Order: sequence, then C-alpha cells, then structure tokens
Amino acid sequence: MPILPTAAGGVILRSEDGEPTGLVLDNAGDLALDKALPPSKALEEVYYQAVLAGQDELAQNGITSVADARVFWRRGYLDAWQKAARNDELKARTSLGLWAYPTLDDDEQLAELKAMYQPGDDDSLLRVTQIKFYVDGITHNTTARLQKPYNQSLPGVDPKGLYYFTPRRLERYTRELSKAGFDMHIHAIGDQAVSDALDAIGATGGKGRHRITHVELVDNDDIPRFRELNVIADFQPSPYFAPSFLKDNVPMIGQRAYQMLPLRELYESGARVTLSSDWDVNPLSPLGIMQNALSLGKRSLPNLEAAVQAYTLDAAYTLRQEDETGSLEVGKQADLVVLDQNIFELPVQQIGQAKVLWTLLGGEEVYRDAAF
Repeated sequence: MPILPTAAGGVILRSEDGEPTGLVLDNAGDLALDKALPPSKALEEVYYQAVLAGQDELAQNGITSVADARVFWRRGYLDAWQKAARNDELKARTSLGLWAYPTLDDDEQLAELKAMYQPGDDDSLLRVTQIKFYVDGITHNTTARLQKPYNQSLPGVDPKGLYYFTPRRLERYTRELSKAGFDMHIHAIGDQAVSDALDAIGATGGKGRHRITHVELVDNDDIPRFRELNVIADFQPSPYFAPSFLKDNVPMIGQRAYQMLPLRELYESGARVTLSSDWDVNPLSPLGIMQNALSLGKRSLPNLEAAVQAYTLDAAYTLRQEDETGSLEVGKQADLVVLDQNIFELPVQQIGQAKVLWTLLGGEEVYRDAAF
C-alpha cells in the first residue's frame, strides 16, 4: 500500500510500519470526502434539499438571521444557497462564509474568493460577505494549536497541534480579503491559534467586523486584545462544557482543561461576545445555548440579559444587520419570536424548555406552532 502524504491541516494516522490505518484527522477527512463525492447532478440536488430543510429548522427555533460558516463552494454549496434565494425559499437573513481551502494555491484562491463577494441589497436575504478559516483543529484530536505541548497527543500529530493556515498565510488572506469587503470568521480553539488569529486581524488596520469562533483556550495576555482590536468572541457553550467534559481533557492538556471557554473573562474585559450553536455539532435552539451560557459556574455570563444581547443585537452587529434587526425598535424589520413562557421568569435550568410558538421575518410569518 502506498504511503499517503499528510495534508495541510490534516493528519493520516498510520500503523507502526508506516501504513495508513484508515483513520484521518481534520482536513485529511475533508480531502477524502472531496475524492469520494465528486460534483454531480445528484449531489447538487442533495445540497439544495439540505438548504431547504434547514430553513424549516431555523424558523421552528425562532431564528431569523443565520451565518452558514462552512460553505464549500467547490462542492456546490454556494450554488445551492443561491438557487434557494432565487426561488424565494429562504426563511432567514443569511450570511455565507466561503470556505478557505488550505491546500489551494494562494494567488488563485484569493482571486476566486474575491470574485464571489456578494453584498446583496436591502431586499436580499442572501449575502456572501464572510470567509471561514480554520487556523487549527480540535482539542480532543490533539490538533488544536497550543502554545505549550500536549501532555499526550495522537501519533503523527505535532506535539503542539497543527495549522490549517500558518500565521503568515492567514495574515495575507485576512489583509487582502478584508480590503475586498469580507469579514473573517476564524475557527481558533488552541491558545496559540487564537493569538495568531488576533495577529492576523490586527494586520487589517481595523477594516471589517471579524470574529474568532470557539475560543476555547485563550492566553491571559490575549484577553484584552479582543476589545483593543474590536474582535468579536463567538462562543458555543454546549452541554459538552460541563465539568465532566473539562475533566476528559486533563490527560491531554492537564490543568489547562479547567481554563477552557473563558466566556465570563472576555465578557468582563469589554470584548463583544456573541453566542451561536455550531449546529449540527450542538443543538440548534438559542434558548438551550443561552441556558448553557448561564450554567458554566464562574465562566458563565452574568445574567440572562447579557445572554439575550449576545444572541440578538451583538450577533446582528457581527452580521452587519444591527440597523435592520437584533432588537425591536421603530424603523427596524419586524423579526420576532413568540415563546410560550417568559424566560425572564424561569429558573435558569428551565430556559431551554421554553417553546417557540410563532416566528416572523420582516413581519411575515415563517413558522406557527399548530397549537398557536
């Protein structure tokens, strides 16, 4: 069996004699999928139907604005979204994040990405205005990029994790694409990856509304840089960040596990904090995510008001929609949701049990519960 190369941002796990085991990590898996599922008419229809199915899920969960954070434009994802928009089938204001492929030629990819920029107009529900980068992988794969080595890591993985985009490449992409009008949406989980992402955003000279998503480990020196650089810290406080999850990371990163997800620290530093689901990794419901954001002990947001703002007005700012939505004010769109309970009167542990009864997008009904 031939020995396969390790891809940028990915690792092919191998046996002791150097042969591939069939297990692949991170971007190596994406490359395998690209080979297994080349573009076809059948897949075009699958992607289109997936977009349509997602519209119903969004509306049922009271979501009127969404960011698709991983649009594989070479697979046809962008075409599927644009078809749904042409057919007037979208039920949420949608901002697409074009996937930055770590294995493509930089000059060619930058030109292609710039050509796909689509800011839309006031009546358009679809905008192509973001770029999605992965700087690193994930902690439990030992592929998140750390400042200090893992206590133990998977065979074939660098002791400090990996890079999809090296700091130098990330800085070039971020600088050039922000000039073209794009906002960066950067996956960074390890503390070194977060620091590199902040450096790259700093090189834009203040252009754009860039966010770092996940931010699971952050060096103390980088906490104030979010506010200083106007970088949005985007968290997904899923149930996985319970104490048992943190304990599971101790063999890999030691006591650093208990510093994961510094939600409260970044909030109190004055950084703009947003909440999102990372669906379908986590449940889609904003109510459940807000409940989790208030259930992290000393890492929790201070109150429900802060959680609601993180999921509404601050999220609207991130998507450049704060003049249209994110709050109920005269002159804004009537994007609103009716719940079966007043979540401000519920115990924190029951917030996620509230039910969406009615969802309006621009004053038009996109979802109504059968009992409402």
